[in-house]
Amino acid sequence: MRKEALKVLISAYACEPGKGSEPGVGWSLVKELSKDHHLVVITRANNQATIEGAGESWVGGVEWIFYDPPKWAVFWKKGGRGVQLYYILWQILVARLAKGLLGERSFDVAHHVTFGRYWIPSGLASLGIPFVFGPVGGGEFTPEDLVENRKFRDRLADFAKATIQKSVAWFPMCRGLYRSAAWTFAATAQTENKLRALGVTNVSTLPQSGIDEEFAYSHEHLRSAKKDDGTLRLVTACRLIHWKAIDLAIAAVARISDEIDVRLDILQVGPERKGLEALAVSLGVQDRVHFLGRLPSLEDVYAKIAGSDALVHPAVHEAFGQACLEALALGVPVICLDWAGPGIIVNDASGFKVVPGNRDETIGRLGDAMKRLAGGSTRPSAESCVERALEEFSWAKLADEISKKYRDILPNSIERGEEAGREASQ
Repeated sequence: MRKEALKVLISAYACEPGKGSEPGVGWSLVKELSKDHHLVVITRANNQATIEGAGESWVGGVEWIFYDPPKWAVFWKKGGRGVQLYYILWQILVARLAKGLLGERSFDVAHHVTFGRYWIPSGLASLGIPFVFGPVGGGEFTPEDLVENRKFRDRLADFAKATIQKSVAWFPMCRGLYRSAAWTFAATAQTENKLRALGVTNVSTLPQSGIDEEFAYSHEHLRSAKKDDGTLRLVTACRLIHWKAIDLAIAAVARISDEIDVRLDILQVGPERKGLEALAVSLGVQDRVHFLGRLPSLEDVYAKIAGSDALVHPAVHEAFGQACLEALALGVPVICLDWAGPGIIVNDASGFKVVPGNRDETIGRLGDAMKRLAGGSTRPSAESCVERALEEFSWAKLADEISKKYRDILPNSIERGEEAGREASQ
């Protein structure tokens, strides 16, 4: 612990060890920030068992406050909409809890970590102390040229998301909360633009997730399982939902299947699976596209990725793309769109970024990337992939950027926070 350690109050709704996505973000950022600061972390009560049972020494140096609303108040919590409403209620009640804490002790900074969605502001912004928001995403959108070819229900889902985002600006309280942040980290340029449109000026981009050296080195042995039998082995590793756009990967495989021997393994499950299976049949590549479902463990997922020639991740709007970063740390290049989070993660030394066009153009470009990979002359090395992951996206680097911002904002942020907090309460 450094002498200049700050007292930081953190809100991390999702925060659990051994999990990916948002729980992993909350856990990893708290872990890294705890090395330099005194942390009080408010998280969900149902995270308590896994956090206390993690067996990691640093956990005891953090003060944890486990909180959930009374069960009678959340009997309706079912499905995706229920989770969102529950999250909003949790945030409101946590803001009240935090105000009570401020009556007993002082904090230098308040920081909202998870969920990382910009369009739901945090009540911690109204506490009157320097507040940091993020990194948050949610402002990402489907490339314009790809919109018209998406299914009607997919376009409807995107329209609903955009409507929610735009409606935020109508509420003065929400605008006040956004503007009261001493600093906001946006996960992508798209989200930064959305925040600036809401009047947020103290904002910069910062990746929403990271990786550590231990992950790369502990899985290094998996690379030896890679087969070299002339087949181009590709894999996807994401939930099968519309905006992950796995249909583009299947169509690209079909486009090149007469030219090269290619196999695509599709991991995970989701509402799009039946439609994707039907697409593979209709394109005549059902023998090349294999739906493996949810594998028994994350280690099995990592082994499957490490044994492939590339991870294909054609998501049309994604704030980050943890699977892309994990693939690089495993020494596996990534084929993705040059768009949003994955477009930030991958560079020319670690994969192939495809500029999105209309559907046919995008599929053709994905296919071309696959053929280039099969050709071998431009294949990124395992070493360059790992180097990209660890040098640019380590959790330590992300936490260091956040810590620097904590200290930058302290001298000038209290007056601004108090004024904006009054605006938010009106």
